[in-house]
Amino acid sequence: MSRMKWERIVSGTFFAVLLILGLTVYKDYGVSWDEGMSRTNGTWNYNYVTSGDRESFDSKSLQATQSGYYERYYGSAFDLGLVTLERVLRLTDSRSVYLMRHLATFGVFYLGTLAFYWLLRRRFGDWRLALLGAVFLVLSPRLFADAFYNPKDLPFLALVQIALASMIFFLDNMSWQRALLHGLACALCIDIRIFGLLLPVITVVLAVPRLWELHSAGQRVRANTASLGICLGAIACGTYAFWPLLWTHPVTNFLKALRALGRVPWSGTILYIGQVVPAGKLPWHYLFVWIAITTPLLYLILFAAGLIHCLFKALTHPWRWLLEDTLEVAFLVTLTAPLAAVVILHSNVYDGWRHLYFTYPPLLYFSILGVAIVTSWLSRLGKVAVPARVLAALTVVLCLLQVFWTMIRYHPLQNIYFNQLAGRNLTEIRRRFEMDYWGLSQRKALERLLAIDPSPAIRVSAPTSINAAILPPALRNRLEFTKPESATYLISFYRWHPEDYPQEDEVDSIRVDGAKICVIQRIRGK
Repeated sequence: MSRMKWERIVSGTFFAVLLILGLTVYKDYGVSWDEGMSRTNGTWNYNYVTSGDRESFDSKSLQATQSGYYERYYGSAFDLGLVTLERVLRLTDSRSVYLMRHLATFGVFYLGTLAFYWLLRRRFGDWRLALLGAVFLVLSPRLFADAFYNPKDLPFLALVQIALASMIFFLDNMSWQRALLHGLACALCIDIRIFGLLLPVITVVLAVPRLWELHSAGQRVRANTASLGICLGAIACGTYAFWPLLWTHPVTNFLKALRALGRVPWSGTILYIGQVVPAGKLPWHYLFVWIAITTPLLYLILFAAGLIHCLFKALTHPWRWLLEDTLEVAFLVTLTAPLAAVVILHSNVYDGWRHLYFTYPPLLYFSILGVAIVTSWLSRLGKVAVPARVLAALTVVLCLLQVFWTMIRYHPLQNIYFNQLAGRNLTEIRRRFEMDYWGLSQRKALERLLAIDPSPAIRVSAPTSINAAILPPALRNRLEFTKPESATYLISFYRWHPEDYPQEDEVDSIRVDGAKICVIQRIRGK
């Protein structure tokens, strides 16, 4: 059988299984903090687009709230798309709405995984390495879970991969059609997260040396230069068209959105290495530690090998590297520039490193580069080359199976995955780092409570009631959310409370690997 047929069979099977898996498990996840606000943001934009209603954007009372002010200046392309789909499908019940949102979010992640596979296939010329990269991306527990309920960071991650694929497509042949395609992809990224501005910068950085080479060779570059201009024009027009906030006072509102990038108005506290730290005073190493403790160790080790090899090439032959390793340059900039910007600008980040999840595929690119480098080294070992490569392959397979088994055991709470660097077990880690910071385990807690207490009306106090929205109406209507002093039950997922709760009050708990993630307590005397 030819290599092409093997590629189609194996890769096609993987992506078919991934699609079936997503369609099977999307109903299992809870509702994250951001989903309610993202839906509200989409509704504001939808009302403005369809009826010209700008009240939500301009409301003085909204400007006075932290979440409202920030959300207004958040890119609305994906939020608007989901609300539009909600209206087209005429979804009225909250369960149907959130299930649709989870399925649509996964669909975008699926497309991003395909784009990542295409990029690796193009870079290495080996479908096996490309498929391994896609496997690494899917077998990343936190990323996989977020691919259903994270309406901001995961769509942006996926769209960045699609935009990078369109960039390579454009730089191959700088026609005006490809310029428009890439411009549209970049605009959509910007209209989800303002960090998308990095993409046109990368495009220009990579296009200019090529234009200079053509000019130095005596070739005409006018058409290619014009195409680059068309691309940048399409980015500007697309950004304006897909972001209704910009339709009035585009420059002013865009600058406000840009300023909001590093000044997220959230004054909460974060549990970090056992210390409760204000979100605005987290140390510079916060992101790097979180990347280190939530990425499977195999990927980190391979990443180090790939990054060292890349930096050696960049330092020894910078011009050739810039011209010949286009995608590697793009991935390196996409990985390092945002991290450097957060550290230098002291941007307010919290809840792990989800704000920079779009840097994860570039990290995995260097992991796959590390695989290629290690494989090349092992091939030079003479007589022991074959057994060495077999041993290395078995090690990779066993590590992947371990991650896969962990994802099965944690399901649907893969969002609390940590590797061995974080601690010996989840019980220890819970006292050092934030666990279920989005409160997704509350869905399982509510389901447990409804099964335990047959009362037609259950008075419960919880940090948020949003997870009730994804329950069937018959169950949801039995819950009455109220203040602790009026409630019969209290639900907590340890956010802002890493210590244990009194066991004598505990009715039930949600556990993962033996560690309590969420507890249900009956308030004494009730």
